[in-house]
Formats: sequence, structure tokens, C-alpha cells
Amino acid sequence: MMRMVVEGWRFLPQSYALVNQFQCLELAGRSGIELFHRDVPFLFAHWRQRRGMLDASREDRLDKLREPPPLYEPDVTLRISFPMNFSPVGSGRLAVFGTSEFRVVPHNCVLGCRPVAEAMEESNAIVVTPSNWSKAGFVASGARQERVFVVPHGVDVEIFKRASDDRRREIRGGAGIQDEFVFLNIGAMTVTKNLGLLLEAFAVVCERHPEARLVLKGLDALYPSQKLLMETSRELTQAQRNALQMKISYQGGSLPLAAVADLYNLADAYVTPYAAEGFNLPALEAAASGLPVICTRGGATDDFISDDFALRVDAGMMPWRDDGFPAWKLDPDKDDLIEAMVRTIEDETFRKKARAAGPALAADRFTWKHAVNRLLNVLASGQGVG
Repeated sequence: MMRMVVEGWRFLPQSYALVNQFQCLELAGRSGIELFHRDVPFLFAHWRQRRGMLDASREDRLDKLREPPPLYEPDVTLRISFPMNFSPVGSGRLAVFGTSEFRVVPHNCVLGCRPVAEAMEESNAIVVTPSNWSKAGFVASGARQERVFVVPHGVDVEIFKRASDDRRREIRGGAGIQDEFVFLNIGAMTVTKNLGLLLEAFAVVCERHPEARLVLKGLDALYPSQKLLMETSRELTQAQRNALQMKISYQGGSLPLAAVADLYNLADAYVTPYAAEGFNLPALEAAASGLPVICTRGGATDDFISDDFALRVDAGMMPWRDDGFPAWKLDPDKDDLIEAMVRTIEDETFRKKARAAGPALAADRFTWKHAVNRLLNVLASGQGVG
């Protein structure tokens, strides 16, 4: 029996909380695990718990997770919130989830605003991170390589899957889409997402394919997504803004995951020319939904993207500064991005191949069952004793 305490966020449409919820649901259904959950404060005061992202039965199971009783001695404590908390535990092993988008861990990403290597050594903790790109950032910041473990995220293939042709026509018709070719991008619209590059490339694509459309999904309840989109749009030339007129739609509300799945089925392709990511969960969800994926080459998505369903945009590495700490970001080539988007429109054979290849890879290697299997292997290894 593994006695386990998870400390993290629940009932929040944010990536850490979503990962935590799916992991807890999988863990709670495993024999041989005694699971407790302790809610920790949200990062920002305006964040609020929101119900309805999952179906009622799953949210009821999450609701039934209780805090550990007084003086409880777990075998493992897993923390999954921000900033990363490496405070020593009273008993058992300590694992801390974290990401390193810019291949560095600034001090302000650690509770107490201190070097991550120092915090890890004092608590003898291990780090669980979702990609090799992210692991490289921890190691570059001084963490010992043997104490940073890559555990890729998963996807719920019962939620994120390709709908029937009739259902897709219904979804598209409800959105007023008929013969248009729809690209989708989901994210906070922050600098890591490279929204400016995407808009510039899409303006060129529209000139060659007037039927192209771009659907952007932000998250206004947590981040200033719409404001960031407007600021980015103002940096375009007048000619670019003219080309994009009536070609882009934006949605910033908090949606149930079933409605997010409808967005993937609304689309014909998913495009994410990111500059920095810890994992990029929407790209995996898109693949599971049967969409061809256009993404940056060389980053976190390399761990789970296949050429059978994805086109990778060539990118160089360039210095970046994040809160005063040296960092790196990817710089995707705009012309290569344009050609990848045009090819996706024109190459029906590639799109058909992606419809089968993406869901097959997700089901075979990247469900939450796979993710929790890997996580439990790490937590049971005996490393990270508090």
C-alpha cells in the first residue's frame, strides 16, 4: 500500500490544475494506493474555483478526496502548484512538479524566491517535469540530473477524440462554418505562444487561400488573453490587419472540456508555433482528436509528436531574458510556418493520415493511465527522501 498526499489545485481551468485532476482521478481508481488531497492557495487572488469542466461523476470523485488526518505519515508527497514548494516534509518522499519553459528556472519560480538547486538539496526532493526540454532547464539551473524525472502528460481519449462526420458537420454548422478551412490555437496568448508570428503567417496564408480561418481560444478568467491578442494585433501592419479582417474569431470564456473537444472537431488543423513550452498539452489533445498538428521543431513537443500527423516548423535557439535570468527561446521560421500551413490545406492525403495516426499514438502511449504508470514508477523508486 502506497500512502500518498497530493498538494495542488482543483476545479480550475489552468494546466497545472487539469493535470492534477486527471492524475488524481487515475490514482484514486488504483488498488494499493491510499490517496489524500490538500488544496493549496491559487497563484492569483482573482482565480476562483469553477465547477463543470468535467462531468458530474468525475467532479464528485474529485470532491470526495479529503485532506490527510492529523499526524498522517505518507510514503510520498507530490506537490503540483506554483511557485514550486520544496519545503521539507515530515515523513516519506517529496516530489515537486514543475516546468521550465525558457530552459531556466528563475528564483521567483521557487517559493521563497531562491535557486532551485539550493531548495532541492535542502529538502532532498525530486522534480517531476513533463518534457526533456523542461528537464534541460532544471539541469541548466543547477539541479542534479539524476533527481529530475520526465513524466509526460496524458490525454483523456474518451473526451478528446475525432467525432463522426455527422457530428463534425453539426458542430461546424452551429458555428457558421461550411467550406472554410479552420486552423485552431488554444492558449493564454502570452509571449510563449508566439501569437504575433502566427498572425503574420496567417495573413500570408489568407492571400493564397481565402477560405482559411483562424479560431483562437484564450482564457480570460485567468489571464488577460483578449488584451494580449489586441495588443499583438496592433503591432501588425495595416496591410496585415486588412488581410485578417473577418478571418479570425476569438473565444475567451471558460468552457467544459466537452466543449473544448468540440473546438478540436470544429477545426481542420491545429497550429502552435510556440517559443517556449513545458509540454503543450493542447497539441496532444489535438493529435488525439485526429487533427494534423503544426508545431515548432526542437521544443517540448518533440517528445510526443510524430511525422505521421505533424509538420514541424524549423526554429533556431535565441537568448531570452525572463525576470532578469538568462534564458533561451525558440525562434520558428515564418516562411516555414507559412509553407506548413499551406501544405496542410492542400494535402488531403496528409490530413487523412493524421486522422488515424494521432489518435492511435495518443491511445497507445499518452493516456492518463500511461502518465500515472510512469509517475508511480518514479515515486516508488525510493529517490527523493524528505
